[in-house]
Amino acid sequence: MKKVVILGGGLAGLSTALHLQRAGWRDYQLLEKDSRIGGLTRSESVEGFTFDYTGHVLHFKDEANRELVLQLLGENIHLVQRNSWIFSKGVYTRYPFQTNTYGLPKEVIKECIQGFIEAQFIRAGEGNPALAARTQPREPAEESFEDWIYTHFGRGIGKHFMISYNEKLWSVHPREMTSDWMGRFVPQTNLSDILDGALSDEAKPMGYNASFYYPLRGGIEALPRAFAVGLPSAHIEVNTEVREVDLRGKVLTLHSGEKVPYHTLVTSVPLRQFVKLIKSVPLEIRDAAQDLRHNSVFNVNLGIDRVVTDKHWIYIPEPEYVFYRVGCTSNLSPFMSPAGTSSLYIEVSYSDERPIDKPSVLEQVKRDIRKTSLVKESDRIVSEKCIDIPCAYVIYDRKHKRNVALIRDFLRANQVLTIGRYGAWEYSGMEDAIAYGRRTAGDIVAEDKQIEVRAAEAKTPVFSILIPIYNEEAILERAVREMLRELDSLKASYEIVLCENGSRDQTAEIASQLATIDPRVRLIQCPTPNYGKALALGILEARGENIVCFEIDYWDAAFVRISEALLTKYDAVIGSKRAPGSRDRRPRLRRVITYAFNTFLRLVFGFQGTDTHGIKAFKTSLGQEIVRRCQTDKDIFATELVLRMERAGIYICEMPLEIEEKRAPSIKLLKRVPSTVRNLLRLRRALRDVPSPEVKKESAISHAARTR
Repeated sequence: MKKVVILGGGLAGLSTALHLQRAGWRDYQLLEKDSRIGGLTRSESVEGFTFDYTGHVLHFKDEANRELVLQLLGENIHLVQRNSWIFSKGVYTRYPFQTNTYGLPKEVIKECIQGFIEAQFIRAGEGNPALAARTQPREPAEESFEDWIYTHFGRGIGKHFMISYNEKLWSVHPREMTSDWMGRFVPQTNLSDILDGALSDEAKPMGYNASFYYPLRGGIEALPRAFAVGLPSAHIEVNTEVREVDLRGKVLTLHSGEKVPYHTLVTSVPLRQFVKLIKSVPLEIRDAAQDLRHNSVFNVNLGIDRVVTDKHWIYIPEPEYVFYRVGCTSNLSPFMSPAGTSSLYIEVSYSDERPIDKPSVLEQVKRDIRKTSLVKESDRIVSEKCIDIPCAYVIYDRKHKRNVALIRDFLRANQVLTIGRYGAWEYSGMEDAIAYGRRTAGDIVAEDKQIEVRAAEAKTPVFSILIPIYNEEAILERAVREMLRELDSLKASYEIVLCENGSRDQTAEIASQLATIDPRVRLIQCPTPNYGKALALGILEARGENIVCFEIDYWDAAFVRISEALLTKYDAVIGSKRAPGSRDRRPRLRRVITYAFNTFLRLVFGFQGTDTHGIKAFKTSLGQEIVRRCQTDKDIFATELVLRMERAGIYICEMPLEIEEKRAPSIKLLKRVPSTVRNLLRLRRALRDVPSPEVKKESAISHAARTR
């Protein structure tokens, strides 16, 4: 176990420390330069008001992150349904702008709808050529954020919200940025939703934060404090700032002059700032860091002597207002301000290219907030707190991707792991910071176990568990972790082989992370969506003595346990939905299709069994030999595999299954018919010269009956 030093006590650093602690790692130290942990997830208490360092709310796409936060905060957290708005043209409209133009001037609504329709026509290759220069898609490497806005939303939405708001937010014009940062942060739309939102005021949940969590007491700083509770105080040092980083000697020099050795360094320090700390950094890396851009945020917090709104936050796109967003944290939790008052945060962005005079801006904020009618002339400001955030949003200019990759690759090669919004130099949220910590801790633990891993790889596991995966980001991590827990209860050694095939979501990335963190998990990839090819590749790459094939949403550790016993006598165990004793609780249509398909196999191919598409287990050497002869792929591959096993005289045992459909098929059944027919014709030709010998097949039930 080697020493890990973590720089930065924000969420990413705290999450890394907590996950190391929970993994049993004890040789780590977290260093925070400020007087308390939290980074930008901090809160200040002033005269009974609690002010966060700008708006922070918790939204989750990963169940493991949600469960962790709920566990840490316990009863000090609640779920909130978003109530966010936009103030423009003197009126309030719902967020997001593109689907909520109702209430705006008619000419604005017309421009937005017309512009969106024109953009869609041009994207489809039709429409007015004169508009194409502004709206047609460019090559990804050339496309600016401005291009993306006009291409996807059109001129009207761009003009009245997207361009002006984003220029205020980022402090640079969208034409200077790429669209690499957006991901889940900009809600997409369609014409139907745009028309609905133009004709009536509808509160439709849309976007990644339509609902969110927030602490009841203590502001957002309650979250980092909850992380810290799970860490021994001896592992956290505050008021500790690094002066120099010696990558070659793996030593930190603190401002106090103290030397701190490390084996692995984890940093959430802003990437540009961190490179400046490095002793003898290569010129190419220094220049790349110098080119990294960011903006700053001047956060004005005001306590008002009245409840001014029921809204959570409001976007302000128009340039006549100095701020780009106003939020009301007292609507996130009633404990953020005294009863009958409001706690507002107001955000103004600036940069080196667009500096501001903060005292003047503070006075302008107070004037402009009254112009919005949110705060009346008669309202009193009873509390005030200004918070300056010098490094706020990372700017994705055209050099961003290359420079960040160059710097992070260099640092990783020198045993430095960069994490979080600023360490990774990206646009991300609190959940991403927590996830960074979990992955980073997993990487560190996995690296420390490499000798153990290599020894494990040299030993042949009893089972290779094959799981084909395609577009499974929603359930993959949770399902694999559940498999690992249940398979650990078996005495037999195993590996899980994830057979990914051309997923269009984050499935491949999640699978790769799982394989990195846990040596029992391997990832094999097929570049195109093809279930059969992926499964065949997994069979050929399997290292175990036996192979078990499951689906990501249908697997059973008991089947592995039973198969281990049955494979001492049989060559293959086929789980069947049609065998005597099975319980098939899927919808009637699915059951009829299974029955018809297997009847067809018996009539045309002389199939002696009852099912080919169930879960199955077989001896690896025999299975690999059969797979090398298979000629079909996609959904017919499993059928050919079983038919060839049968015709090769392999000793097969059928096991009745109990099955219930957990979710609808990812591919519509009728859409599969043409492909299935084509593959069946291929299968017919492929098996024409393969004789059907006397088959050795038994039912698990009848075998058990004879042995009692």
